Amino acid sequence: MSYDPSKPSLVPELVLKKKANLERLSLARQDRLANQGNRKVFKKRNNVVKVRKPEAFVASKRGKINNNNRYKRVKKKGLQGRKRRAGEVVEKLVDEDTGEVVESDNEDDLDDERKIKTVTLALNSLRSPVVFCVRIRPDDSHTPSTVRKTLSKYRLRNENDGVFVRYTSDTRRELEAVEQYVAYGVIGEGVCKELISRRGFVKKLQGGGKERIPLNNNVIVEETIGDTTGCICVDDVVKELLEPTESFREVSNFLWPFKLSGEESGFERRKLGYRNNGKEGYGDRGERMEEFVKKVM
Repeated sequence: MSYDPSKPSLVPELVLKKKANLERLSLARQDRLANQGNRKVFKKRNNVVKVRKPEAFVASKRGKINNNNRYKRVKKKGLQGRKRRAGEVVEKLVDEDTGEVVESDNEDDLDDERKIKTVTLALNSLRSPVVFCVRIRPDDSHTPSTVRKTLSKYRLRNENDGVFVRYTSDTRRELEAVEQYVAYGVIGEGVCKELISRRGFVKKLQGGGKERIPLNNNVIVEETIGDTTGCICVDDVVKELLEPTESFREVSNFLWPFKLSGEESGFERRKLGYRNNGKEGYGDRGERMEEFVKKVM
């Protein structure tokens, strides 16, 4: 049978119905958009109403006032009723091969094959010119604006951010005023090198803005701050951070705040409700800060 172009071909009824439905939906959509002023409206799936009792607002305001008063008192007079002598030390057992702290009260109970030595650690950072500071708590409803400004001043705007800070009398009082949100202390050269190699990022001006690039070679250091600070490699940066000179501020700002991990995992916080709010959970940790940095690195 030959094809006759004068006779039109028959279209199936199913195709005609589908075309009519699409045209009807298109016209309905145009009418709906015209009535809404061409604005997209997203319907909420769950209309959940959150109710806050008046007691919650009162507790939040009272906590903010108390934290603000504590901040002003500590910044003006320093911490009261707490020992801050530079001679306070503690003895701990350390594995000579790995350098990790051994948790045991009796040295005789340890394995004979492991080489264990006793190390004396300072409980505070009064003798150190530089401390490494890590923010361990986010902002909440009790955080006053004075605390937020101080944390932002030291570039600790987010939780688990870490920076090197020059430890002076003024800096000590400011860190003590916000110590519930930070943990700080002294770290050695080996931990500092490992921290920079694993988590080190630097600021580089690119197209009128700042670009965050990893610190993985010495060329970046020499091209960026070599002329002004004299640092031409990563070892010079480590030396400047631990033994500060006049170039410390520029070298510290050259490094992006270290993005560290949390001391507890997300499972422990969400499911187990675990949070380290003990006496050693925040504040000045002294030379014990190395153990903390190794956990969150």
